[in-house]
Amino acid sequence: MSRPPIVTIAVRWNMPEYLISADSSNANYASSLVAESPFVKAREADQQFYKRHFRSLAWKVVQVAFEAGRFARYGVSWDTLCSLVEIKLDAPAVATRDSLKLAQTQALQMRLGILSPETAATQAGLDYNAETRNRTTTNPKPEIHPPA
Repeated sequence: MSRPPIVTIAVRWNMPEYLISADSSNANYASSLVAESPFVKAREADQQFYKRHFRSLAWKVVQVAFEAGRFARYGVSWDTLCSLVEIKLDAPAVATRDSLKLAQTQALQMRLGILSPETAATQAGLDYNAETRNRTTTNPKPEIHPPA
């Protein structure tokens, strides 16, 4: 017995059937979007694949602009330009995460000394160095109160 086409599509993309069939009688949409689900893991892997290719494309654009003389006024070689330019690509989050639970877990792990502020910032989707610069220019000593 062959599967209906809609199920085949869902299987191909590691997604719960109800995401494509709209039949949610036996499923919970929120549970499919947690970080550990196969669908989310597969989409995050896809994002890494596309980020690599988009980064390569972005470098080709910079190279075409370099060859067209767009950077001539700076008097730099291609190798120097490559060392000065950083191309950063961010993909949107696939999974929905409870940001309060993440913050509470991070606070506990930092108090225990098993998590650095840099790693906590990365997990929260922030650039630690940029946030440190922003904090020192706007509020030199932030007040951090541990949860009660």
